[in-house]
Amino acid sequence: MKELNPHVSVDCVVFGYDSDKLKVLLVERQGTKASPSKYKLPGDLVYEDEDLDEAVARVMKTLTGLKDIFFK
Repeated sequence: MKELNPHVSVDCVVFGYDSDKLKVLLVERQGTKASPSKYKLPGDLVYEDEDLDEAVARVMKTLTGLKDIFFK
């Protein structure tokens, strides 16, 4: 199993347009007592052996199913 780096994380902000409205992609999450929010930006901790680009690609595929998307 890959080791997570508990000090580095990525959050991804995906912008989209619907008609003339700007929208941001959120993913549903399990709420907790400390954080009851139901939605969040897609994100996760970075593995020790991956760079940020690899982490973003993994997070987007895992949490949204999106792959091969442009990110900056």
